[in-house]
Amino acid sequence: MGSWMKVKLAQVCSSISDGDHLPPPKCESGIPFVTISDIKNNKFNLSNTRFVPKAYFDTIDAKRRIRKGDVLYSVVGSYGIPVYADKDLDIAFQRHIAILKPRSTIDSRFLYYSMLNPAFYSSADNVAIGAAQKTITLSALRNLEIPLPPLPVQRRIADILSAYDDLIENNRRRIAILEETARLTYRKWFGGIEQGRAATLGEICREVRRGVSPDAIAPDTPYIGLEHMPRRSISLCEWESAQKVTSTKLAFEAGDILFGKIRPYFHKVGITFVDGVASSDAIVIKPLRPELHAYVLMTVSSDAFVAAASQGMKEGSKMPRADWKQLLNYSVSMPDDDTLAEFNRVLNPILEQLKTLCFSIRNLVAARDLLLPRLMKGGSV
Repeated sequence: MGSWMKVKLAQVCSSISDGDHLPPPKCESGIPFVTISDIKNNKFNLSNTRFVPKAYFDTIDAKRRIRKGDVLYSVVGSYGIPVYADKDLDIAFQRHIAILKPRSTIDSRFLYYSMLNPAFYSSADNVAIGAAQKTITLSALRNLEIPLPPLPVQRRIADILSAYDDLIENNRRRIAILEETARLTYRKWFGGIEQGRAATLGEICREVRRGVSPDAIAPDTPYIGLEHMPRRSISLCEWESAQKVTSTKLAFEAGDILFGKIRPYFHKVGITFVDGVASSDAIVIKPLRPELHAYVLMTVSSDAFVAAASQGMKEGSKMPRADWKQLLNYSVSMPDDDTLAEFNRVLNPILEQLKTLCFSIRNLVAARDLLLPRLMKGGSV
């Protein structure tokens, strides 16, 4: 790294700007309008965005249009999250997100990985200003420095790290396909068709409320908060260690189901693959019998159940919450033993594959994150 010069971002970008500073007009459909909350795994998740009219989008100038090779970077509140644009994107965004357009002197992927490097985050954190909501100003961002090796080295580093990300993304696509297969199977078998005797949710599962105080939680215990639970995904692959936990959490065991009980998080429902602790804003659900596991998971993650939770929520002092006592009366069609066994023959292998893919993703992310700072320090490539 001794031979690598350091450059300011302004030197390797033709433009560093941000989104609109005024609230954009809204509409029911049109051009997706993203916020920082729509960034997941350093990509834009467009499954729950608002929209702006195309006429408004057409007025946005070129430096705020996302083109292949651009790097987006969150600069307000949850700052320090880079996104690499691997294609042109017709997306609108506000001032909370900056957009960097690299010059030909830097590989755009190398720029992205430079900004993903923990060392760069530390530099950004040092220049963030504000109290209630910290902000990295565009001026400060332009002056942040990164090491810049020759272009062939940049490309080699980007190729190595991209190989990990390609595998990670492929696994995530496989997870999405498997989850959709599970949903389609459940809807085909139980969607509005009587398959057995009428029952209630309370007859097939229970809530587990075993609170654990912070001093009783080992620092390396997996912690799953609502922020770790993806939208419309039944696989809870993300967690962090509980070393920063400062309040009582709910204990769960591998195979338990977490249900985000605060609006608008009812759509955050998934199966856990490890023992750990969860946010108190989640409901820990345990099937009453092992053979009910897949059926309960697909029931409480179904659109019908999420809608019932939304309709029956009780108003609280802060945010409306799902009423578990009421949900216990939710009507289900309890399948007979033969039907349940056949359903499990289809669903259980899917759940096992989801678990395998989740741990594969975590291992790949850990390997990439271990390698990234080493390469950015001039490690052998």
